[in-house]
Amino acid sequence: MKSLLKLLFFVLFCYNLFAETPEKIFEHLNKMILDVPKSTKMAVMIYNPLTQDTLFSINHTTSMIPASNTKLFTTATALELMGGDYPISTKLFADDKDFSDGRLDGNIYLKGFGNPTFTTEDLEELVSKLYQSGLRKITGNIYGDDTFLIMFIQEMIGSAKKKRMLRCLRFPL
Repeated sequence: MKSLLKLLFFVLFCYNLFAETPEKIFEHLNKMILDVPKSTKMAVMIYNPLTQDTLFSINHTTSMIPASNTKLFTTATALELMGGDYPISTKLFADDKDFSDGRLDGNIYLKGFGNPTFTTEDLEELVSKLYQSGLRKITGNIYGDDTFLIMFIQEMIGSAKKKRMLRCLRFPL
């Protein structure tokens, strides 16, 4: 697995290697591929969209389960658009701002901002904080709100970064 991660890092993030000759780059790739355990199902294809040439490929027509591959592009896009230091949070909002009497008159909203690590324990911690603040009764409903990501994507469509990413994503892999 470690070798596979090194290979992915090499392919996705080592831009400075273009100063080397293509033969040297392919030699590095082949050495890394030899380190990958034989039981690993993998494929690699490096494609130049400008010249429409396949520069390097191994098992590129082999069928794969796409989830892990898709996560790479999703993660790369999120890092490009949001940055590595983007704070991802989950917040609670309510119709009633004063529940000092232990009662929240109205609804409570759990607003997600795309936190992929949000767990049941995190939700229990939010509920515990509400309880510790004195809240004992909610008269309305509890809603989950995931509209942030939709709005974020809509905002980014008009930006230059999103246009560049969409152009890159249109090229066949």
